[in-house]
Amino acid sequence: MILFLILTLLLVWSLSSKKSKPVAFVILAIAWLLFAFNYDNPDYSNYVIRFDAVSSWYGIAEQGVTDAGFSLIMHWFYVLGIDDYFQFKLIISAISLLCYFYFAKRSLVYPAFWAFLYLAFYTTLDITQLRNFIAFSFILALFPLLEKDTFKADIAFLIGVLFVSTIHFSMLFFLVMGLKLIKKKELKIALAIIVLLALYVVGGRLTGALQSSMYYDKVDAYARTSSLGAMVTTSLFVVNYLIVHFIYEKSKMGLQAANKTISTELTLANNLALYLLLLIPFVFINSLPIRILRLSTLIELGYLLNYASAINGRKRNYMLALCFLIALFYFVWMSGGALDGLRYNYLLEYFI
Repeated sequence: MILFLILTLLLVWSLSSKKSKPVAFVILAIAWLLFAFNYDNPDYSNYVIRFDAVSSWYGIAEQGVTDAGFSLIMHWFYVLGIDDYFQFKLIISAISLLCYFYFAKRSLVYPAFWAFLYLAFYTTLDITQLRNFIAFSFILALFPLLEKDTFKADIAFLIGVLFVSTIHFSMLFFLVMGLKLIKKKELKIALAIIVLLALYVVGGRLTGALQSSMYYDKVDAYARTSSLGAMVTTSLFVVNYLIVHFIYEKSKMGLQAANKTISTELTLANNLALYLLLLIPFVFINSLPIRILRLSTLIELGYLLNYASAINGRKRNYMLALCFLIALFYFVWMSGGALDGLRYNYLLEYFI
């Protein structure tokens, strides 16, 4: 009850101070408290074991090449004297949330409201999926480069994505945002296929999935549309694209000339939603596509909120409400099992 009251007050505050960067910073600082003082969740023990293992170069080698960047980050912290996972998590979550704030400060018109949506509806699962959260925070920090819409900035973004993918290989997906640099349609298709294959082969997921009879069962269930879960999961990608594309098309009526920046941002959101459709065939192999979709909606929501700032009256309120409902939906759909991230928190355990 107390937690719900606090969230309600923060919602009112974020709506009344939508453009405030200091308010966004405070809200993200509250999110940091949830990360920093969490002491248990479904993945916590695995991270503790990995942190202890990478104290030496031999331990890093044992972790393998995939996601080696994450092992190296842990090792560097260990070298600097941070020899406890709890302390590491406290510092790395602060750095990651500063990346979130950087994106909000540089790219968003309504940073405070966007920060609230993240705190209320995305934080709980990110506390559990820490490596995913860290990697995506750097992707967020790179997105302002794409907004510049220049060749050099786009190349810098792609190089950055390659580095970030060493933390979590699923971030390779964001290489598709570089497709706009390629003029020929055939080359775009080829690059998209290469990125998707790399996304799964690097992690060894595709080979294992193809050897598993479960793969064929899932594909068969999809083909016969007899699995409600498969239908709903697939529809998430389609509905996400339809919503973003509808708003993108709607914005063309007068917005492009009036606000080139927001037009560029909506183009990025539309392209991202379109490229996410490429992940649909892989939904039935593992959960990575739905994770990428969930995180990508944070970028889309930020740009949709920017569009809301450019329209007036009731339409703006509708857009704010739509963004709220989208974030709420992903919380209900994906984060229900991640509430341990809040339950096992030194600050909150008496309020949940």
